[in-house]
Amino acid sequence: EAQQKPLEYFIGFCVFLIAAFGAVVKDVASAVFLIFILTSMFYIRQWPRTWRCISQIEKLFLTGFLLYLASGFLSYINVADDYEYIKHMGRYLRFALIVPVYLFLANSKFELTRFFISGIVVSGPVYLVFALLTIYINQGPPGQSYYHHILFGDTAMLNSALMMVFLLTRKFTFSIRLLIIISMFCGLYASVLSTARGAWITAPVIIGILVWYAVKSAGIGVKKVGFIIVAVIIVISLSPAMDILSKRYTEAINEIKLFYSGEGFETSVGGRLALWDVAIDIWKENPVLGTGPGDYDDDLVVHKDQGRYPTVAPHKTTHNIYLQVLVSNGLVGILIFLPTLIFLPLFYIRREVSDSKQLEKLSALILIVSVAIFGLTESWILRAPFVAIFAVYFAVLFTSLDKADSSCGKLR
Repeated sequence: EAQQKPLEYFIGFCVFLIAAFGAVVKDVASAVFLIFILTSMFYIRQWPRTWRCISQIEKLFLTGFLLYLASGFLSYINVADDYEYIKHMGRYLRFALIVPVYLFLANSKFELTRFFISGIVVSGPVYLVFALLTIYINQGPPGQSYYHHILFGDTAMLNSALMMVFLLTRKFTFSIRLLIIISMFCGLYASVLSTARGAWITAPVIIGILVWYAVKSAGIGVKKVGFIIVAVIIVISLSPAMDILSKRYTEAINEIKLFYSGEGFETSVGGRLALWDVAIDIWKENPVLGTGPGDYDDDLVVHKDQGRYPTVAPHKTTHNIYLQVLVSNGLVGILIFLPTLIFLPLFYIRREVSDSKQLEKLSALILIVSVAIFGLTESWILRAPFVAIFAVYFAVLFTSLDKADSSCGKLR
């Protein structure tokens, strides 16, 4: 079969690589995304036909990615640091490049779900091994890889959540189900070891969505779901990960108290609260187009010199994607960004997609919800590897969905 469909297997292998190793091995995510972009260019003549065949909502969120790039160009009028602006615009460009990749995959007849599932399942032990190795080498947490521990922990949590989706939506043999469960717990443990609190905030929301699906759509009884949740809580409580969770929770509470008492702004949580407060003030100075991509760090220094949170360490980002867009691109940017990244994809999943592919539909939902929550505590839109991971996951999952109604018929 691989000899008969060489391109499909090549693209599928790339999907496997980014799912399994995207946030642990240097340059894997960016290399895979680049391969997708270059491959899509060979099919440029088919883009107009594909564009006519995709749904109106798909056209809207794909146009949104292009407009998000355009908002970056518009905001250049307020930019002071050209070097940082160019660096940041590289991230904006990655979002725009989702469009050719999406059109390429939408026009193909590739069945990439099997490669995606395989890569996600392999990722659990891979992420855990990297977490344990770095903790051993550094004599303590956070567990991470070549990349930042927040990127590592968020991706581990996302992949673990997707494994939960696989278990709920597809029938596997007992041995395969057991393998997925083991891998899922490996990924969750790796995420805990990363100390990425944004990933932990996401967990209850994901569990709530999956419990709702299990009861309403998968036909799993409430008692059985409750038993599974209790079992997971017991396993986590008895594991060494509980010490990290408890310690980080206590630290967060104390850091919030210190911030509001005015005694300390240099802590992890206190620093974020200070950065968010300053970000609002910076946005007010240029509310329509923002201060421009790459200028936040310089503006932060100006506010520190004026006595606003003088002990806060310098940062290039706001540690919040919504404030990051608001500061950098103003109201124009945020009014493009929110519908493109969150509202339109969710509306598309809810209204335009049939129930024939529950795995892909629920996986797409989990992807959008996860990145939206990750963005509350981390500006992942400026981390090139995670943007590449999001871009590939997004294109693979959304182009694999069956349309409930399509005048052009199935493209895949």
